[in-house]
Amino acid sequence: MKNVFPTKYWDFWQDGISVSFLNLFLEDKEQTRLAYVEGYRSQYIKPAIEFGEICHWLLASIYKTNKRPGSKRVKSLLRKYEKTWFVTHRLLSEKQRIEMNRIFAQAEIVLLKYFEYFNGEDFGRYKIWIDCERYFRLAYRYPDGAKTYIKGIFDGVFEKKKKLWLLETKTKGQIDLVTIIETLKFDLQTMLYFYHLYKLKHQTPAGILYNIIRRPGHKFTQKDTEKSFIDRVAKDVNNPKNKSHYFMRPEMYMTLSEIKDWKRDQLDPIMQEVRLWIEGVSPHYIKPNALVTKWGRCDLYQLIVNDRVALYKRNKTRKQKEEINDRKKKKIQRKK
Repeated sequence: MKNVFPTKYWDFWQDGISVSFLNLFLEDKEQTRLAYVEGYRSQYIKPAIEFGEICHWLLASIYKTNKRPGSKRVKSLLRKYEKTWFVTHRLLSEKQRIEMNRIFAQAEIVLLKYFEYFNGEDFGRYKIWIDCERYFRLAYRYPDGAKTYIKGIFDGVFEKKKKLWLLETKTKGQIDLVTIIETLKFDLQTMLYFYHLYKLKHQTPAGILYNIIRRPGHKFTQKDTEKSFIDRVAKDVNNPKNKSHYFMRPEMYMTLSEIKDWKRDQLDPIMQEVRLWIEGVSPHYIKPNALVTKWGRCDLYQLIVNDRVALYKRNKTRKQKEEINDRKKKKIQRKK
């Protein structure tokens, strides 16, 4: 199986791809090459992404127990995550540290209110949680027999009235619910989860609970102290009138024919395009419109435009990853 790219950091056929890879590939091949083939990644922390990571971790930690959490449990878990996060991010600037303290404080306010609202319907006879934050690696075969893998992590899978449902949690600052619902059948991540769950469980998922949590959009002003800012956020989030502003949970149904149609009409053509790129058949180029979007500069802008390598980190090589995994296996064996 042909591969025109170096495989020091990543090999398409052996390592496979993720939804993040597919989304980036559809945006820009050059960013895909730099991020996966060359292993570059931004060293800057994005508070919005970290807010989402906090929410996903906490929800998974609680749902996998199938027990309703009290506020003390929520706070205790958040303190644990926060402590670990700051230990692994020691080289923060003072500005970054202050900003992340605000993010953790806002996440606590939002998540306490989240479980206050949804404890009653998320546990007991209403839902039985089967999987949370589960890693999967799905074999994908081309018509000629060539094989690679598609990887990902489920937010959650639960049983409701003896039927399987997907949980997909999104943390957003701006939410267009109508567009989210209308474009669900074109969403790579969601449809891939449907497809994998069908292949894994041999059962068509009934649908998806789209669990939308709004990230507070309050700005820290010159008049604010740290306390006044957090108090302002708390007052807004805790206002009962704002429940539907911060938390939305549309349920959307899916049929087996829709899942199969998606694989045939969307996933298969995209995977074929990726293969042609990997094998050097389709051209490689920088997509100019992807360098600066409505969200600002892309993550790899300085690397592509100004060749500022020092601003970026590089992932561990495939060999380094193998050595780390071998050490972990030996450590487990010694414990046994």
